[in-house]
Amino acid sequence: MKKVLILIETGFEEVEALAPVDLLRRAGAEVVLATSVSNRQVKGRNEITIICDVTYESVEAQTFNMVIIPGGAGGVEVLGKNSFALNLIKEYFAQKKWVGAICAAPLVLKKAGVLHQQSITSYPSAKPELEKLTNYLEERVVTDGHLVTSRGPGTAVEFGLTLVEKLYGRERANEIQRQIIA
Repeated sequence: MKKVLILIETGFEEVEALAPVDLLRRAGAEVVLATSVSNRQVKGRNEITIICDVTYESVEAQTFNMVIIPGGAGGVEVLGKNSFALNLIKEYFAQKKWVGAICAAPLVLKKAGVLHQQSITSYPSAKPELEKLTNYLEERVVTDGHLVTSRGPGTAVEFGLTLVEKLYGRERANEIQRQIIA
């Protein structure tokens, strides 16, 4: 079974986190939501509170096939200062494991120091910080090597389906796309 880790912090963008969770679980992945918040209750940008599965202290990073970073300015700011998150991202890039980042989340990749002229996209407000380090594209979803990036809440389903494709293949992604009538 494929395992996916999603990093969740206060101020995360709910649809960008939960649409991929839903689609990856439909595909058969074990998806684990992790946070630095000790009681695991994390409030999103739109005041929706979720309970994460684990805190970072209990995560065995090497057991996952993919890490996903949702956007949301508050969550991105916290992750950009979190040594666990930054080291995990560096490790996944070094091992060529899948990394997904949507909306402003590519800014966390910048803080981790892993952006080196990859083709990426992001929420428009993050573009000025990213375009000097990357081949910045204004497409809905961009894949370059083992990195998948996307624009924002309106592209969350397409982002999630692309992540399914990367782990399970195009046929499985198409099957789920038909199931959800996307």
